[in-house]
Amino acid sequence: VDTLNKNLTALNAIFELQLNEADLDKMMEDLNGSVTESRKYHTEIKKLGTRLESLNNIYGNMLSAMNVNLND
Repeated sequence: VDTLNKNLTALNAIFELQLNEADLDKMMEDLNGSVTESRKYHTEIKKLGTRLESLNNIYGNMLSAMNVNLND
């Protein structure tokens, strides 16, 4: 019975290690996915900033043109 008990304890320890390793692999996969998504987000935010700057320039030019017409 002692030998059986020791064997079961060893099997449980191995099983627990495998579960922990599987959890670690899943966590690493999730983390890598988060990094990829963060990079995409960063790229899109930069694009948005550039487009917003362009729109602000256009809007500023429109306001300047309207002010010139009002002063004439």
